[in-house]
Amino acid sequence: MDSKRNKILNISIIIIGTIFLLLSAFHTNIWFDESYSVSIANHNFAEIWKISSYDVHPIFYYWILRIINLIFGMNVYTYRLFSVLCITLTGILGYTHIRKDFGERVGILFSYLTFFLPAICIYAVEIRMYALALYLATILGIYAYRIVTKEFSKKNWIIFAISSLCLAYTHYYGLITAGIVNLVLFIYILIKKKEDKRYIKSFIIQAIIEVVLYLPWIVPFLYRSLKSSGGFWIKITFPNTLMELLNFQYNGTLGDPFTKKAIIALAFAVVLYGYIIIKEILQVRKEKRKLFNAGELAILIYLLVILGAWILSKKTEILYSRYLLVITGFLIFELAYFLSKEKVVVMAIIIVFLTGMSVYNEYHLVRENYASSNLEAINYMKENIQDGDIIIYNRINMAILNTYFPDNTQYFLNFGHWGIHEAYKAYAPSMKIVEDWNFLNDFYGRIWIMDSEDSTYVYDNIDKNIVETVGECKHFEAAYHGYKYDITLVEKK
Repeated sequence: MDSKRNKILNISIIIIGTIFLLLSAFHTNIWFDESYSVSIANHNFAEIWKISSYDVHPIFYYWILRIINLIFGMNVYTYRLFSVLCITLTGILGYTHIRKDFGERVGILFSYLTFFLPAICIYAVEIRMYALALYLATILGIYAYRIVTKEFSKKNWIIFAISSLCLAYTHYYGLITAGIVNLVLFIYILIKKKEDKRYIKSFIIQAIIEVVLYLPWIVPFLYRSLKSSGGFWIKITFPNTLMELLNFQYNGTLGDPFTKKAIIALAFAVVLYGYIIIKEILQVRKEKRKLFNAGELAILIYLLVILGAWILSKKTEILYSRYLLVITGFLIFELAYFLSKEKVVVMAIIIVFLTGMSVYNEYHLVRENYASSNLEAINYMKENIQDGDIIIYNRINMAILNTYFPDNTQYFLNFGHWGIHEAYKAYAPSMKIVEDWNFLNDFYGRIWIMDSEDSTYVYDNIDKNIVETVGECKHFEAAYHGYKYDITLVEKK
């Protein structure tokens, strides 16, 4: 194919891929993690800094949401579209950067994989930081490569440093990634560029600037790491964790790794990685080279980040498949680089499988996101809730109500006495955290009890001597993230 047709094909993939992702983006459903993003964006920048220092993620993404909030108001659509935009920008890198550095075939494959890797379509429309982190990590890798392969350029160093710092402030896997890429870059410079003092000098300068600018976050980062040790919700189990790490990119969903879909994705991953390893070993022997090529270097960084997370998990468990999205750009590049050298038959088999899995994921995502059951509980409450009514629940996933009913005070019954008061100030002032029933002593009026997960704990344990049940319990089941609601209206007179 000539260059013009290749460019048209690359641009067409970006357009079609963006439309593909947008198919499931136009809805207002919220699950708990998204509700945290939406709620914290209602606070000013200083408050976000303080609150996020107690959260398990840094501030940069939340600050961007705050800027979007200031421009468009609290708008779920714009938050969700920002995630899609980040993926689209990553796909565009295949045309603007990868194509120029590695050839049109690699660029086309990179753009294609960015949109049609099965895990991407699931998380490209979530109001979380993964799409942004993926984009920043990809930029980081591209400019690290350009620093050592192109003519010396201050612009390359500046973009590298900015993307490195922003990535570290977006996700803690981003911090690990930035650290590893900086280390690999430094080693390479010492080996191949030691004669040119500009490289050593530039690296030291940008590294010092990055460290100094990240120092204000080091203390809360260490605080969170130590505080979450032993009590963090992520748990490593064998063989489940290993199976998820292998199949996640091609499965796209988390949970039981023994489902038929997960097993198929796992088998595909094992065969694909085994094939790549054998081919690369043979190629290295044939060429008798000692240094990694670009594709091998990308997968090395991918594996080093996983290794780093596993080592850190000895202190606080952070090895979690969903966090691999941060470094997915490195995997995408490795696959594109490898496939570009393969026979058409091999390339076609892999592309057909990935497209099939992505279409399958998108089909189910569209059905789930637009299911009529999703807002039945919310609409029921909107039709019946009154000014002055309060809402109480004992499962934090019900904090999604903060998005829909910000003017009605909500109480999270923290009877387990979790140390989450500072982090959950993201939901303030609407949501208050209480440790017992005493908050009802001076309240008189209507109370909406939100039970969930097939448990009516709150309704069963509220003192029936002080409240009167108004109507019957209403049960709702939403397709979106499997939310279940048992709603009971009581009144305290």
